[in-house]
Amino acid sequence: MTLAVASLPRPRDVLGEFGIYVHIPFCSHRCWYCDFNAYAGLDHMAEAYLDALVRDVAEARSAPDDADLAVRPTVTSVFIGGGTPSLVDARHIARLLTAVRSSWPVASGAEVTIECNPESVDEQKLAVYLDAGVNRVSFGVQSLDDGLLARLGRAHDAATALAALDCARRAGFDNVSADLIFGIPGEDDDRWRQTLVGVLGRSPTHVSCYALTYEEGTPLSAWRRLGKFVPESDDDVAGRWETAEAMLTAAGLKRYEISNWGSPSRHNSLYWAPGEYVGFGAGAHSHVANDTDSTRSWTLRSPERYIQAVADGRTAVAGFERIDRDLRASEVMVLGLRRTRGVDATTFAALTGRDIEEVFAMQLAMGVEQGLLEWDARTVRVVRPLLGDAGARLFV
Repeated sequence: MTLAVASLPRPRDVLGEFGIYVHIPFCSHRCWYCDFNAYAGLDHMAEAYLDALVRDVAEARSAPDDADLAVRPTVTSVFIGGGTPSLVDARHIARLLTAVRSSWPVASGAEVTIECNPESVDEQKLAVYLDAGVNRVSFGVQSLDDGLLARLGRAHDAATALAALDCARRAGFDNVSADLIFGIPGEDDDRWRQTLVGVLGRSPTHVSCYALTYEEGTPLSAWRRLGKFVPESDDDVAGRWETAEAMLTAAGLKRYEISNWGSPSRHNSLYWAPGEYVGFGAGAHSHVANDTDSTRSWTLRSPERYIQAVADGRTAVAGFERIDRDLRASEVMVLGLRRTRGVDATTFAALTGRDIEEVFAMQLAMGVEQGLLEWDARTVRVVRPLLGDAGARLFV
């Protein structure tokens, strides 16, 4: 039966987590597959943009108007993403993190991550990050095959990627992550294995492996339509994932989500909960709750318009959508099934104020019958990770 609740629970109260995401949109150039809100050739705007970020962090103009932030929640994770955050001067990152700590209560031991491209870091820059409170670095390695890196439009080579991983360790980082892409046209099983071997040789604490996607509007997507790029077969792509699962697990990096192995990212885990976070910067997204529902919002995509809005004292929010009880229940299931631990019935009830079997009895029975889901009245999870999308679609 439905649990009686006076209001919709706030995820931050249930999970004890709240995140801040900061978007740095500058890049030296756009990679062929990238559809993120990133811009090349705007380096001259970096100082004005960081000024706007610092003010926005203090005034929270990127948060939706009805967000319940009257008493700012304790921040348990900060993620600086892009774009290429490591492209801007390290002093800007230090200034930004000082502003975060001055304007928000930050938990002792909070995870603070910065995304880096291998060619844009050195030991001195990484040392500044460490002194500023960054305790986790995530490198966009993507591949250790120079030909495949060129095919993706990456600016670094394999040697530079490995040197960056070594550099982070020398600088004093204990938590180092590497992002990899598989299913690149021209890749074969051996090349993929060699990339995994090379990265594992640097003893990362975390590895993410994503299948290449052809996002509409990217050069890669256009070349695919023109027949210049022929995607790898679904079977080959699935086989590469299985290779990653076997090799990373054997190396002691336990998978905790469909595409992630090793020491779990506290911030990314917040997205899959799904929890609450506020995003600052051009095109950043937020998910913040009040007593009746929650709001997912996004800011102005253009860096120029974002800077101007903050300078004028106006909201930077460009749009939003309401997340009601039904949508929250669906998202808790769909996102939670990405994780190896699945969705716990007690946590589901705490986040949604509803009983999992009352809401999804039919979908649970159908998923079990079709061999997609395991359900023991306490936890629901997908039977095999490669069936994750099929299992999740039951709850949309």
